[in-house]
Amino acid sequence: MIIKKPSRVTHTGIQRWPVRKETAFPLLCPVREEEWVPEWNPLTVLTNSGFAEKECVFFMNESGGEAIWVVTNYQPEKCRIQFHKLIPGYMSTLIDIHLSDDNSPEKTVAEIRYSYTAFSENAKNDLEKMDEVYYKNFMTVWEKSLNYYLKHKTLIPPHELDNPA
Repeated sequence: MIIKKPSRVTHTGIQRWPVRKETAFPLLCPVREEEWVPEWNPLTVLTNSGFAEKECVFFMNESGGEAIWVVTNYQPEKCRIQFHKLIPGYMSTLIDIHLSDDNSPEKTVAEIRYSYTAFSENAKNDLEKMDEVYYKNFMTVWEKSLNYYLKHKTLIPPHELDNPA
């Protein structure tokens, strides 16, 4: 048995969305994300309901290999969801999302925490690039994409992502 300290990077970000948390929460789903996440394309989604649910499993091709995603915590009544993404031989990622009201029932605060754990030297090198600037940019693209969808009910055009907020 080999026991060693993990190579891990964790970031937490806050986003604000102009809708009720109960309206936003269903969009945090492997099926519904196709509506608002550019280039989102799950290969297969295993779900009884057709949407996100506890133990929903889905697969995607990603730069590190085929990713296996599992919804490990699903609490719609509390607007909480957790995904575990595993790319065998490369990296594990835990994604925790909690939605709350932003001083108004018509606005949502999303707290989004990513924790990346490397399994390989390539993944360790990639972790070094996942600094605060990387995460801030990643969160900005996510927030702009979702807010655009909430306003226009369509995917954000690529040129809109290139414009500063």
